[in-house]
Amino acid sequence: MAADNGDTLTPVSQWAYPFPQKNASGTVDPDAYLAGLQGSDGPFPLGLNGLWHGGIHLDQAGASLTAADSAMDRSGGVRCIADGVVVAYRLDSDYQHLTYPDNSTALYSRSFTLVKHKLTLPAAPSNAPNAPNVPTTAPANNEPNKLSTDPADSLVFFSLYMHLAPCTVYQHSEQDKNKKTWPGYYNAEPLYTVSDQRATDKQEHVETGDPVKGSHVHRDNHNHAGENIGILPSGSKVKIQRPAHAPKNWGRIASILSGDIAPLEPGTAVPPDASHGWVFLPWLDSEIDPAALDSVYVLPKPAHIGAGEVVGYLGEYQNAEHASTLPPSPKRALLHVEVFAGDDLQAFIGRSRARAAQLTQEPKTQLVLSKGANLYGYKTDGDLTLPANTVVKLASDAPQTGMWTKVQVKAAGAGSATNYWIVRSELASNGARRAWNSFPLSLSGAPTGTSDYARVINIAGLPEHVDDQKHTWYEVDAGDATMNTVNGFVCASGQPNVSLQNKWAWAGFELLSSNLTTADLYKRFLYLAGDNATPDEQAAFEASFNTAKSDALIAKLDEILTPKSQAQGKVGGQDLLAALGLKWRANRVDHLVVKYESEWGGSMSKWDALDPFMHDGLPYWTKEKERIKLLQMWDSCQAALQPVSTPSVYHFHPAGIVGNFSSAGFKCVNCSADLTMTSHVLSALFPNITTLNAEKYSTDLTKAFKKHSVNTCARVSHFLGQASVECTDFTSFEESLNYRDGHRLWGIYHSALVAGLHRLNPTWTEAQMRTYTETHLANNDAELGKVLFGNSQYPDVDYRGRGPLGVTWDRTYRAYQTASGTTVMPNPRLLATDSAIGCDASAWFWESNGISAPADRNSLHDVTNIINSALLRMHDRGNMAKRAFTLLNGSNNPCAEKWQNALTAANGWTS
Repeated sequence: MAADNGDTLTPVSQWAYPFPQKNASGTVDPDAYLAGLQGSDGPFPLGLNGLWHGGIHLDQAGASLTAADSAMDRSGGVRCIADGVVVAYRLDSDYQHLTYPDNSTALYSRSFTLVKHKLTLPAAPSNAPNAPNVPTTAPANNEPNKLSTDPADSLVFFSLYMHLAPCTVYQHSEQDKNKKTWPGYYNAEPLYTVSDQRATDKQEHVETGDPVKGSHVHRDNHNHAGENIGILPSGSKVKIQRPAHAPKNWGRIASILSGDIAPLEPGTAVPPDASHGWVFLPWLDSEIDPAALDSVYVLPKPAHIGAGEVVGYLGEYQNAEHASTLPPSPKRALLHVEVFAGDDLQAFIGRSRARAAQLTQEPKTQLVLSKGANLYGYKTDGDLTLPANTVVKLASDAPQTGMWTKVQVKAAGAGSATNYWIVRSELASNGARRAWNSFPLSLSGAPTGTSDYARVINIAGLPEHVDDQKHTWYEVDAGDATMNTVNGFVCASGQPNVSLQNKWAWAGFELLSSNLTTADLYKRFLYLAGDNATPDEQAAFEASFNTAKSDALIAKLDEILTPKSQAQGKVGGQDLLAALGLKWRANRVDHLVVKYESEWGGSMSKWDALDPFMHDGLPYWTKEKERIKLLQMWDSCQAALQPVSTPSVYHFHPAGIVGNFSSAGFKCVNCSADLTMTSHVLSALFPNITTLNAEKYSTDLTKAFKKHSVNTCARVSHFLGQASVECTDFTSFEESLNYRDGHRLWGIYHSALVAGLHRLNPTWTEAQMRTYTETHLANNDAELGKVLFGNSQYPDVDYRGRGPLGVTWDRTYRAYQTASGTTVMPNPRLLATDSAIGCDASAWFWESNGISAPADRNSLHDVTNIINSALLRMHDRGNMAKRAFTLLNGSNNPCAEKWQNALTAANGWTS
């Protein structure tokens, strides 16, 4: 692969955690994610063995989950952290075996995937003064979302996913309920070969020679297998599609790799549609052949991968303690994830922070508590109690969000009402209620504590509490001077040492380098462990320990994790795991960016330097070094790693960088469930969607939903349910008009054919029209389109159903053109070929036809009737709507209860 400095990369627009958060509200909560890592054994940036650890470990959840651990969704594989391209990978056929001197064996995976990303700053606003370190030549920006074109405003960085599952794991899961889906970049599509033993169909009426034997090919009949139209001979190899509504054990031919379909009888023709007919899968043998196996593969053309797309699945990494002399078996599922960048990071962050000050329109997503920020409480009992059955009325200026709301109480005979604040959840209560004379929080109140350390919180995961001055308060935690946790509220505006900043400010991030060698770190670890050592060794260990205390990394970890009054320099991996249980401490660790040589590169001499300290364990350590060498990937990926040239790189905590750049998704206006369409969502619902379409349509659907108020769980679910039929599970965005039977065609479209043929041939009789239909329009897609859906203004095109919802008729296309300003009348195929236009047109059709109202009532019948008055495949539409609702809503009330209660026969639902 030619070296790539990032110029051809598409900048990152979306971010995702390696394991998604199980958060029905759709919010982003880095604190909860970090807490969920407490059970792992691979903290950042020091491992439990005291050595450098440039990433984090993700493992399989145990039998008993903590509340934090259960917040991670491990069910669907490990996700890519940001938009990017896969530049290299290694996929082994099976797990590797490491045999120790005692003949015990440990399994491990050396499979990995390397993804390249590009982070690009927004262009500077045209009216902004140049901040320090920003040249006067920096491009001006009159559009808030416009990205800079200055090369210095972009950063290439990488994410690495090590110890992924090997090929055999995918193959063994083929029949599992939770089948593992091959990531697209492996190019591992399943191939099917017609079996010599099981496929016994054969030609009929053969007069000479042997009949062709194989598997019948069946005509497509509305996504089901119809009549026999040919024979796929034994030994033929094909690719198969499995539509979401495919009958069990059946698949459609996607392409024929070898062999030719034979006619049912010798001498007869094979119908053209046989090449995409249906076959019976039990009569075919399946195999999967990835593009490369058992070696590092640098992709000649990098493969695009979106944030949240599956990179792979957890592999195995067993240590000596897991080894056994019995045949090895998987018992320690684990994945290592790390994120790193080259030496240009420091300059980029400097430019980014300067640009952040200019980007006044950029959303401020990071709540920053500086040293000295006070946290405030409130009088929990209130100022008074409103008696039971007191009638309250929401004040006209009552805030829409927050723990408290403003109400009016009018006493009998009083001329005016009195304003109070009450707890929002008690608004509908008839019992006695606490009340406050003014908003319960105030900067003039007594602080509950003071933050002695910087604290950065992504507000997407925080409830907003709005006071009567429209100031927003957030409930937070922080660490005081004694390193105890304090809790309380801060005001995002007007409070000293509290501010909101945008993501480009990199709030709280600290860059540092460590000069300690691997041997230095290990000697320090041995000193702290107090293991048996000779006097000379102990002296050497102590010297390393004392030297390490002044190293930038150890000193910073000491500052974060150790109270000032305690002995310094003793922090280790266990302390880092313990820190994950305290949000404010974990927050500081995950904002460290440390420069150190990657454990996946560099000379093996750094590992050989540990030999003298291994004593009786040296034979075991020698075997471990063999594994380390096999896991090295840096040298093999040098071309893919450009412009990073050395394994000494800056390492991010994956949760830290994702938490800084993530934002809340597109939320349901009723229950706040995340309705953001992602490639993962579309692929989960529509397994036959291509990777490219999943990426394009997820982005464009989300934009269209926001624009046209398709913004409730029910609306989005019904939209996807209708689309499942109208665009064949997001595989075909243009209606096919190939009708084989002219007589049947005349019966189905009689009125439309008469109208269309009269428009084209005003003098024809109906008998002439029928003859023309049966002799010229059958199997004539283009001409039939012009007859049924054409017009006189643009006679060479037609306005058949296109886009996710099959927008149809010239009047509809014209109305969309008028409403949107997008010229589609001369080229209506744009609705099928341009995903942005197709999605926008479909969502516009939904909005302009008032489909949201029946969708919110959960009336499958009324929704379908507007889109397809014949109610074609209404049951299938409903099934997909149910699947979409389950996936998107996650049992999140109030939408879930309303949806469930409306699944009635009156609304068109059947069991």
